[in-house]
Amino acid sequence: MARLKHGFQTVLNKEVIEYLRNVAKRMNSGGKLGDCFRVYKSERKYFLHTMLKLLRQKELSIGRDAKRFLLDDLKMKIELWIQVAKVYFYKLLDTEKQICGQRFEGFGVESFEEFFVEIVKYSANNLLIFVEAVSLSKEHSERIGTILGLYDTLASLLPKIDAFFDYKSAEAIRTGVKGIVFQLEDDVRRMLSDFEILRNLFFTSFLRYRRIEEPFIH
Repeated sequence: MARLKHGFQTVLNKEVIEYLRNVAKRMNSGGKLGDCFRVYKSERKYFLHTMLKLLRQKELSIGRDAKRFLLDDLKMKIELWIQVAKVYFYKLLDTEKQICGQRFEGFGVESFEEFFVEIVKYSANNLLIFVEAVSLSKEHSERIGTILGLYDTLASLLPKIDAFFDYKSAEAIRTGVKGIVFQLEDDVRRMLSDFEILRNLFFTSFLRYRRIEEPFIH
């Protein structure tokens, strides 16, 4: 079991995957596949946690109040989140789903896809907490460029997230992400509207100033 645990902690090559699949077959024959699942799930959760730690996910912590951060600080956090999210959803989860299927497809009563969701949903939720906090903060209009970048990234990730979590056990993740995207979209619209109002006020004030000044121009 210790050797099996060590194998689950690593980024696995084909030989290791085949070895672990054979172990799973033997454990399944002996009625102990559940033990294999439990060890695998625990170690792969830890692996994803470690990868996110290396990607500096902890620096994304903002609690529930993004407004308390200066514009430059929030911008840096959003830029970091964009980098981390792309690696996580495009690289880590793709690889994790592939190796999960290669090891366990065809075993047990639950599909390997559902098992995959059990492994990754905790780390996915932790990553999405940051975007949720930003979407709920009703940012000021001067932050529109920063928020627009976040919205574009999350909207582009939406099909990928839908595909990864297209299971009943992960419905909360799908609906949660869609809600965040809609909220960010509303924020961007509001900011654009605020800019339009400010622009109109500026030109109105400017024209009024010109009318006042013109009689004194010779």
